[in-house]
Amino acid sequence: RVSFTERKVTISNRFMRTFISFNEARTIVLESAIEKDTELISFKDAIGRTLREDIRTPEPVPPFDNSAMDGYAERQEDCDVVPATLEVISDIPAGASHTSPLGPGQAARIMTGAPVPVGANAIVPVEKTDSENRTSVVIEASPSPGAHIRRSGEELSENEIVMRAGLVLTPPGIGMLASLGKTQVAVSCRPRLAIISTGDEIIPPHRTPRP
Repeated sequence: RVSFTERKVTISNRFMRTFISFNEARTIVLESAIEKDTELISFKDAIGRTLREDIRTPEPVPPFDNSAMDGYAERQEDCDVVPATLEVISDIPAGASHTSPLGPGQAARIMTGAPVPVGANAIVPVEKTDSENRTSVVIEASPSPGAHIRRSGEELSENEIVMRAGLVLTPPGIGMLASLGKTQVAVSCRPRLAIISTGDEIIPPHRTPRP
């Protein structure tokens, strides 16, 4: 390693020998650069900053099987022949933490994003049903197995790298950090820059320029 002064003299001597190309000048600058330290900051302040760590998913995304539609969770085999009338045993809103398993001939009213109950293997959109009361529903179209179900890990698996060290964070990246619960992130410290103007044509501000 050499001191900053020795670096500066070396660079100056190389530039003064002759004119050089842009690529050579850039190589000299990059070879002389000193790697910045790392700091831990809030994800809300990280736009435009450079990641110094890989960002991984702490759990699968989505974390559980959930409905992609508003409609009815049901057993596909109960609807091979339509119209089919099923008993509605529960309502499952988004954010529900408990669901009742479905048995033969049963269905559950379900919202988009809500967990799919045990026993269900398809979601029928509400537009393809008919219901005159809260206790039963008529399924008017037979779904295929797995229809309108978003499976656990369908988008991202657990511990998958979603952003690599060296990436400059943009608003979508900040959104990803928020969705993963990553409130603190390791980034490169901001560089401090100085501009030095030199040459015979440069004079102090209090002097009058010559022609």
